[in-house]
Amino acid sequence: MTMLSVVLLAGCASYTAQVEPGAQFSKYRRFWVKSNLDDNHGLDRLLVQALKARGYEAEHGPLTMMPREAQAVVSYRDRWTWDFKNHMTSLEVTVQDVRSERQVAVATFVGPASMTITPLEVVERLVRDLEKATPKVFEAPL
Repeated sequence: MTMLSVVLLAGCASYTAQVEPGAQFSKYRRFWVKSNLDDNHGLDRLLVQALKARGYEAEHGPLTMMPREAQAVVSYRDRWTWDFKNHMTSLEVTVQDVRSERQVAVATFVGPASMTITPLEVVERLVRDLEKATPKVFEAPL
């Protein structure tokens, strides 16, 4: 594969991260990553790993196992496809406040042709983008 084709394939990926108006991602220190029963790629473990690497406390498992001290629940939806190899085509990560059950932030990756990007790279980028994201501005209709 030539360098140009690697750049073109990687260039098709997009990342977004938004924090809800009035919310602050930075106030959360303890995360619970809700495991998906159909996750065959260990994304829950990768999310925990990425959060811990950035100084947060994080664990994963079913909601019934969530410890009392958890402040936010991280859930995710992933899509994969086969194109010469199995690769992730999208990932949406949602952060929700444990007490209010209100959505705090969401980050997404869409990369239908991103065969060269690893799941760990995607997860690390989304967690970093969530940390940097500023609350979106609420616009009242005219």
